[in-house]
Amino acid sequence: MKIWPFSRGEVKNLPTQQSQSVLVGGGAEWKRGNVKNFIEEGYQLNPIVYRAINEIVKGIADLTLEVHRGVGSQKEIVETGPVIELMARPNPMQGYDGFIKQAFVDYLIFGEMAILSPQEGRPLELWPISPLEIQVRPGPGRIPSAYIHKVDTRETVFAVDRISARSHLFFFKSYNPGNIWRGQSPLMAASLAADTHNAGVKWNYKLLRNSARPSGIVTFEGDGPGMETLNRIREYFKRHIQGEDNAGEVGMLFGGAKWTPTDNSPRDMDFLNTQKEMAKLIAAAYGVPLPLIDNDAATFNNMEAAKEQFYTDTIIPIFKDFLSQFGSWLLPQFDPALSFQVDMDDIPALEASRARKFDRTIKAIQAGLITVDEGREAIGYDPLGGAAAILDPMAGMFSQPDQQRNLDLAALAYGTKAN
Repeated sequence: MKIWPFSRGEVKNLPTQQSQSVLVGGGAEWKRGNVKNFIEEGYQLNPIVYRAINEIVKGIADLTLEVHRGVGSQKEIVETGPVIELMARPNPMQGYDGFIKQAFVDYLIFGEMAILSPQEGRPLELWPISPLEIQVRPGPGRIPSAYIHKVDTRETVFAVDRISARSHLFFFKSYNPGNIWRGQSPLMAASLAADTHNAGVKWNYKLLRNSARPSGIVTFEGDGPGMETLNRIREYFKRHIQGEDNAGEVGMLFGGAKWTPTDNSPRDMDFLNTQKEMAKLIAAAYGVPLPLIDNDAATFNNMEAAKEQFYTDTIIPIFKDFLSQFGSWLLPQFDPALSFQVDMDDIPALEASRARKFDRTIKAIQAGLITVDEGREAIGYDPLGGAAAILDPMAGMFSQPDQQRNLDLAALAYGTKAN
């Protein structure tokens, strides 16, 4: 059952409007480089990074989130209840889609995300908070003693329980071997490739503004002119040769001066290949197959395989890791038997994978390697159990004699006569 936003009864306020959860503090301590460059140069101005992050975020938001109660064969899908309502509308400003996208954009830029439950007791609201506003106060045993939220001149400290490691603030991070308290940003691994790609785009833009021709050289016979003449020549080139408005103009010099243009050679233009290589490195750092980012690398045949790989290798592992920790933080406050699950059968990109598994299961049943009930469980169906399993519709895959034999056995089991 997909979680859809719908109305809720309680009236909600922003966390900053509640006395027990006023968010305060100053600038976050961020020691991994210039934060402005990290956001602007790394995400906002680099089309490859932006595309890679948004492909992952859109894929995660499209997954069907389910709430289950129980374990094993006793598990059931929860259709209604306070958890369903909370996730459908986490706060007055966001539905589930916007909430999860904001949280994962932060995570894919900084390797961290923060989610706040401002109320005491059972959560009624969930707010995604920028990791840049969060400081981690270290504690013994690798468990933080508190999370500090700083905004402008206000500060709020969210204590962390020493036994359960619980706090009103959920802090999810990727493993960082250089700092156990902070997350490892994917952009750290892709930063050099992103900087190189940005530099190539800027260089190409500057060339295009001047008819794709860099500067040339002016040479003089003899000792050359004085400084006054040189300044006049410089001003002449600025007004009549340089800039996009003067593209294609021919310089007219005097006094024995000679203009030598330096046109681009194939080697000069090799940065185009460099751009493609940098795009590959950025995509690899984020685990996004290149055909999903570069249209030149995409074909009808490899797009299907790329999407399947994208979900199995990147989107699903990231989201399941998040759900494991987020569910452990949130759900016990409602019901310890609850858990978050992803509906794997509702992912179109995995249709080919499901078809292959189904075919393998049918072959295993036909070969007698597994029972019908085992096959049903393998492909996500509930077992029929006992003699009822003999009448399973999958028995149609058997040969006609085997079908009749199964019907005869079922007749004996149920005390009826098979037709």
